[in-house]
Amino acid sequence: MKASDLPRLPTRPGVYLWKRGGRVIYVGKAKNLRARVNHYAHGEDKAGRIFAEADALEFIVTRDEVEALLLEANLIKAHRPEFNVLMKDDKHYPFLKLTNEAFPMLVVTRRVENDGARYWGPFPDAGAVRRIKRLVDRVFPLRKNSGVPMKKRRRPCLNHAMGRCLAPCVDRADPEEYARAVRRVEQLLDGRVDDLLDELAARMEEAARAQHFELAAELRDQIRALERFFASGQQAYAVQLGDLDAVGLARRGPYAMVQLFQIRGGRMLGRTSRFVENAGEATDAEVLEAFLRDYYLVASPLPPLVLLPLATEGQGVFARVLSQRAGRRVELRVPKRGEKVRLVEFAAQNARAGLETELARLEKRGDHPALIRLEQALGLSRRPWRIEGYDVSNLFGTAVVASIAVFEGGRPKKSQYRRMRIRGLAGKPDDYKAMEEAVYRRFTGSLQAKMESPDLLLI
Repeated sequence: MKASDLPRLPTRPGVYLWKRGGRVIYVGKAKNLRARVNHYAHGEDKAGRIFAEADALEFIVTRDEVEALLLEANLIKAHRPEFNVLMKDDKHYPFLKLTNEAFPMLVVTRRVENDGARYWGPFPDAGAVRRIKRLVDRVFPLRKNSGVPMKKRRRPCLNHAMGRCLAPCVDRADPEEYARAVRRVEQLLDGRVDDLLDELAARMEEAARAQHFELAAELRDQIRALERFFASGQQAYAVQLGDLDAVGLARRGPYAMVQLFQIRGGRMLGRTSRFVENAGEATDAEVLEAFLRDYYLVASPLPPLVLLPLATEGQGVFARVLSQRAGRRVELRVPKRGEKVRLVEFAAQNARAGLETELARLEKRGDHPALIRLEQALGLSRRPWRIEGYDVSNLFGTAVVASIAVFEGGRPKKSQYRRMRIRGLAGKPDDYKAMEEAVYRRFTGSLQAKMESPDLLLI
């Protein structure tokens, strides 16, 4: 594409789509469409490549940057362009939903709708969602199997007989008592566990003083169940930290990992992560913005503060979008000192550990980034799993030796390394003869039987 082929662009906010052969290869947003697109015509690296490969440009003018950000996110999800930073997959993570009814019900869903219900998530670990749901079902007497919307029944179910449901479906529930149970579930899912435990303890003592011993015992069991659940696997921080998210980033070659920790009331409530496989030409800021777009435009509830490892160009726009979603101010900030800096560093450490785990998984499949690049550079028909490298050496014409280094899945396999003495060349070194003997001996005799055949030899 040539600069003269570009359409006349307005200086207003909007979204632009670079196309090649009718297929969208990149989607971007801009405060000033004309200035941003002109940057591609004179850009280098990734911007220059996009401009060189594109044969058409489309743009959509929006009212402001916030609308441009939301439209960009929708278009990236719809087209999944090759030059945009994409998360590992486009799966729909589960949410917990408290339905918008007179007697709400807690359900697991993978769709967030504008139906007045409250949502918590997304949860990257479906097992964690099930554990939380089981805890709520066991501790709080909300209805569990009367449908959405609630359907009337002729008789109560077994949950009511076990004391795990107030049975609103047969008109046995006291609305005030049910609303109190709903409020406690919201406290739990909002991460205000300490407040909930204090409230339950106060009610237990009040019931005991009034000699309502069955109610006191029920509240005691609820407290114990919550303490057991939240005592394991949760790290405590200073309560003064309040509610916030801390984001960490790690990179290696074309891969990246973003890790987010949720702190609620000074307690580590949970974490989520995203693995990026096509981040080779992207900056750290682009990877971070891709995560913010992928996670926070659907996440609920939102904390008042999000700690970032670095500043991004669209940071202010994201803050405005999240503030609109939350109905209150949400700040995105790069911490400079104190406990908040340590939280971001802790998230980055976990991002590095998570990236190592993902790379190890790729290596087991033969998808190590170095192997991918090697396959492309050499024009191989398939990706090499086992690689053997050969070299020879001598000491002033004597002590001629050859060595074999072995890599499998992109990592050294030192147990398979071999070294052999080369015979008959003392005093008259000949690297070609030495290499010939090393390769011959490797593929004959005992070494042939003991070692697997390589996919690639480097000599």
